[in-house]
Amino acid sequence: KNLQNYPKILALNTVLQKRGFKIVALLRLSPMLPYNFFNYIMSATKVKTADFLMGCVGMVTNNVFYVWVGLNLKDLSSVDEYKDSTLY
Repeated sequence: KNLQNYPKILALNTVLQKRGFKIVALLRLSPMLPYNFFNYIMSATKVKTADFLMGCVGMVTNNVFYVWVGLNLKDLSSVDEYKDSTLY
């Protein structure tokens, strides 16, 4: 109702209605945006539920990366092994 005074928010709502899946998927790839904040903001917009749920698949890439790093490091002492290597 009061959003008529905020043209940027209206534009965001329009884009989310038309291209919700793409926006949600791209924002889910960003590690800088906390999930709880993102979920709250998306609930206040007019993004379609199907677009939101399908766009959340973008979280899988972050989770796979975190698991891969965890499996390869095993513990923090393994980070020191690469300190003396000649990778540069």
